[in-house]
Amino acid sequence: MRKSLAFLALLFIALSCTKEPPAKLAEKGLTYCRFGPKITTHEEFHSLSYDPCPGTLKVQGVLWKCETAAKVEMRLSEFLGQLTREAEKICEEHCKERSPNCEGNLRVQEKCGLSLSPEDAVREGKEFGCRSVCEGQAFTYCSLYSAGFMPYDPELMKAYPPNCVCTHKKKRG
Repeated sequence: MRKSLAFLALLFIALSCTKEPPAKLAEKGLTYCRFGPKITTHEEFHSLSYDPCPGTLKVQGVLWKCETAAKVEMRLSEFLGQLTREAEKICEEHCKERSPNCEGNLRVQEKCGLSLSPEDAVREGKEFGCRSVCEGQAFTYCSLYSAGFMPYDPELMKAYPPNCVCTHKKKRG
């Protein structure tokens, strides 16, 4: 049991640190049936004034699974919902840490920042090496930002605006 947990931890670290595309990962034998959700953050702006609340954050999320081609589009919607819920929690927690009077507002997306069509998912599944023990051979992938297949790539993320904005809580009444 400990050996399998250690292997999974090493595999996770390797995937988190590499910028290589799925085909290159498959050559190294880094294949399995599901990954994620993996959420990473990068702070863009933090107020340096007396008011610690204003600021922004980029919340990136990735989730993929080797699935059947027929289920790719349905799974993308599910994956986006799951990633959005996780990102909303991270955004809210981040902003509350700035100030108790601060709330997080996540820009919700209608579709994945990066995803694969069913045809591309099947092709990538073959290249990536979705194993026969997986539910299918289509590499079904969704991320919040279109920044490659890895959890976070600062170079690819530069061009995108932050999706989490910290603001003061609106007064009720």
